[in-house]
Parts: sequence; C-alpha cells; structure tokens
Amino acid sequence: MDEQRFTGLLADWARGDRHAEEALYADTYEELRSIARHVLRAHGRGDQLSTTVLVNECYLKLAGSGAAAENRRHFLALCARAMRQLIVDSARRILAEKRGGGEVYAITLQDVGGQHALRPESVAALDQALSALDERDPRLARMAECRIFAGMETAEIAQTFGLTERSVQREWNRIRALLTMVLELDG
Repeated sequence: MDEQRFTGLLADWARGDRHAEEALYADTYEELRSIARHVLRAHGRGDQLSTTVLVNECYLKLAGSGAAAENRRHFLALCARAMRQLIVDSARRILAEKRGGGEVYAITLQDVGGQHALRPESVAALDQALSALDERDPRLARMAECRIFAGMETAEIAQTFGLTERSVQREWNRIRALLTMVLELDG
C-alpha cells in the first residue's frame, strides 16, 4: 500500500472508521509479524506470547487506545511501544509467579543489543530504565523503543522522527549513555 493511501486510512481510523482500522491491520499484518518475531527473538516469549498473539494483542491495544498516527513509521512506532508494554507485562507475570515480583535486576546494554533472548528480570529492568529515560527525554525513549522493540534501522528511525541518519546515530549514543547511567544507578 502506498504512503498516501496509508495516511488516508490513518486519518479515517482516527475519526472512528472501523473499515479503515481493519484495512490498516490487514495491510500491516505481515510487517507487524516481522516486528513481533524480532521482538520475541530478542526479548523472550514471556508466559504465553507467540508472534500471532503479540500482533493480535498489539492490535487490540492500539484499537482500544484511540492513538492517532501521522504516517506508517509513526504507526509502527506506536506498535513498538504497545509490544514493549505487552512483553513487559508478560515478564512481570512470570516474575510474580516465580519470585513474588517486585525485585530489580541489573542488565547491560550488551544484553539489549545481543542476539540472546533476555530473561524476564532483564526485560523488567530494561523497562525501568526506559521509563527513567522517558522522564528525562520522552523523544529519546520513543527512539529507543523503535530500535530495541521494533528493530528499526537508523534510516527508519530518521524517517519516523524527521531527523538525519547522522542525528539518529548521535541520539542513539546519548540513549546508550543515559540508559547505562540509569542501569548503573539501579545496580
């Protein structure tokens, strides 16, 4: 689907058009599945999460939130945020069952960028670090969600936020530094 049609559907969805909402979901389903596979591979499957479940739950979360996206990249960024919330909720359920929950665990940015799935403890710690980053700079937190949870490349993030790729690289260095600082303070 071309960007102009997609943007039109987003506008229709924002006005409450259920057909536009369903068309968006159908047209982005495979792309959302690809993002979900990336997220689950990188951050673990949680208690009951599969690619299909994560995509469907993401859709339900967005449909119920009334969130309005400006374009395809912004829509995918909203999906990344919803998937982050779903994975963190799943990790917290696991922690609550196994350890009574509420504990804080240290992780490193190498864990975040690695190819190995994070343990529920690490997912919860990452969420805490991103929440702390969100308090300092919400835009950087959204950029981190796009990279960490949606697997967006530098060019995609640049397009989403209206920045140059060089600016995104600089911002990613800031994000890593801020997350490292927050993780060290909690550790």
